[in-house]
Amino acid sequence: MKQDQEESFSGRFQIRIYPETHKVLSEYARAVNGSMSGVIELALGHCLWDEEFRSYADDYFNGTLIVVENGMPKAHLVRRNFLSYVEIDLETVNISIRVLQGSVWKKWSFNADLKQNPTLLEKLKSWSR
Repeated sequence: MKQDQEESFSGRFQIRIYPETHKVLSEYARAVNGSMSGVIELALGHCLWDEEFRSYADDYFNGTLIVVENGMPKAHLVRRNFLSYVEIDLETVNISIRVLQGSVWKKWSFNADLKQNPTLLEKLKSWSR
């Protein structure tokens, strides 16, 4: 498909949900004199514009990671604030993230020991794709 052509959507898609969720959804739709499709569309529309939900979804799908130094937390990494990383040597990686200070986003870089954070490099590589 050419980049300048907009993809068309039918407005239909199938989802799989837990039977209990299906039951609660059906009961709620009935209680408000609506349809399950209407409730889902309203909920999705609300959630997709809600920054708190978008942050939660990003963390849920991409994970978070606590970087430790000497057994103590040094940084809490989330993909949406991750900027880049550079492998300094086989044991050290330099990580750049953005941090909100007041109403201004600032860049912060720090080194992390890969021996103390054995899953860190794999996570950073997945966030860089």
